Amino acid sequence: MVFNSLRWAACYGLFSVPRAGAPIAFALAALTSTGDASDGAKVLAAMTTAQLLGAVPIARLGRHLNRSSFFRILIAIRTAAMLACAIACASHASIQILIGSAAVAGLVQGAAFGYLRNAANQLIEPSRMIKTLGIGVIAAEITFLITPIFSAALGSMSAALAIAAIAIIGSIPAIFLPNVAQATEPTALSPKGVIPRGVQVWLACACVNAAAVSAIEIGAVSIAHGLSLKPEHGAVITGTLCVASLAGSTWMPVQAIQRCSASGSFAEGVQLELSLALRCVLSMT
Repeated sequence: MVFNSLRWAACYGLFSVPRAGAPIAFALAALTSTGDASDGAKVLAAMTTAQLLGAVPIARLGRHLNRSSFFRILIAIRTAAMLACAIACASHASIQILIGSAAVAGLVQGAAFGYLRNAANQLIEPSRMIKTLGIGVIAAEITFLITPIFSAALGSMSAALAIAAIAIIGSIPAIFLPNVAQATEPTALSPKGVIPRGVQVWLACACVNAAAVSAIEIGAVSIAHGLSLKPEHGAVITGTLCVASLAGSTWMPVQAIQRCSASGSFAEGVQLELSLALRCVLSMT
């Protein structure tokens, strides 16, 4: 069970590789294709929009299928779409083809993330859940720190190579994630239920934070251009952001776990879950 927890945390970190490397890789691809790095934002916007639109409908398609198998199908689709982006970049195809391929990758990404997060409920013992989620978030932060630098290094040689590399690395969770038993259907909630006001405020704050972080990630190459730096130096900008985020996300779970251990408070555990969920929103938006 402990090994499964570590495997899940590793998959959680590796799952984010395509999204973490996409801003730099797509900006460099757009620079090659159109001569304007800001066109990379259009590609990333297509991926993110498709992710938002497809998350719930695509996830519902797998309700009656084996969870592990459906997760692997989604990862295979995402990988194929990202490789199509790499081929389009290498063949100097129009930016519209790059946008379309990125949209397909985004369409399944949200649902795949949901199935990955759901797998934790069956693979991890309740007593280890908070600690494992904390490790998973730290792994994701490390991914967002290292991947842009890795993507920029490869992109300085070939943007297509950078896209292909992050696509292949991002497919590892499909192989490494332990098999998950078919779960029973969850009990339906009352249609009269409403989202509590406190949760609404939290969701609004999550959106604002995600928008601020995404603006820096997406505009990293353009910012570098504005500072008269090479395009690949955009990784320094996102890297600085991720170092600060990694420091905060490492400190927060440790402090929360210590408080939970001392008080045994369920509320503390819920608070940590919400904080970790905020990190998930930031990393997936």
